[in-house]
Amino acid sequence: MQTLYVDTEFPPSKWDLPEGKEFMAVRPSGKLIVGGAKRSDPRQGQIGDCYLIAALSMFFEDKDLEKVIHNLVQYDKGKVTLKFGGQLVVTDSFLPYDKARLELLYGGSTNVEELYVSFIEKAYAKHMGGYNKIIGGRSEEFLRSLFGGRCHVVENIQRYKFKVIQDAIMKYISEGFKVCLNAPRDDSRHAYSICIMEGKILLRNPWAKDDLHDRTDGINDGEYELEKKHIYVPYPSKSVHLGLWRQY
Repeated sequence: MQTLYVDTEFPPSKWDLPEGKEFMAVRPSGKLIVGGAKRSDPRQGQIGDCYLIAALSMFFEDKDLEKVIHNLVQYDKGKVTLKFGGQLVVTDSFLPYDKARLELLYGGSTNVEELYVSFIEKAYAKHMGGYNKIIGGRSEEFLRSLFGGRCHVVENIQRYKFKVIQDAIMKYISEGFKVCLNAPRDDSRHAYSICIMEGKILLRNPWAKDDLHDRTDGINDGEYELEKKHIYVPYPSKSVHLGLWRQY
């Protein structure tokens, strides 16, 4: 019988989940990638790490994302290996599941048999000291921790005209940058990945479930076209900014 790897350094007792989450540790069946990695795969769970999920969706060319995942994550016999900031992180394939619903509690994929999103999230949680430590962050900084490269932020983009913002996003992406939008939402902030399709700038919401061809109410859809209302939000004291990351 095959023996699967167990991470004694980061057992469930050290996962440090947010309070109030009843969970159980489950080693799911499945594969690292199922049917090819796509920007629509990453899905945010019941934890505030939208920046992490958005970062993975920023690889909007499917062939780019699949190559990235295969180069980034090694998965064999229950052992998951990644690097963050040049530091090797090794953990096992046990994941936190909602005890009541018997489903994945945190980040995952649109295909429940696909595991790379959950494994990257768990490895980052171990690297940072627990799931509680990955709540809140910036997509561009997360990508730099994974791959190095350069990142910077364009703050307060709402001070520019919409056409200027659109042209800037097009220019950044043409120069090889991965781009995300970070905007206030109620009493918190939310990150959206950005891509260009057929000349249109699209936002992707990490927690939404609909795609571009099955839209309902815009902001809760999976992908939708960037509009003025996403930039000029009714929070004058809070910044809307673009996060940019590019490999050297």
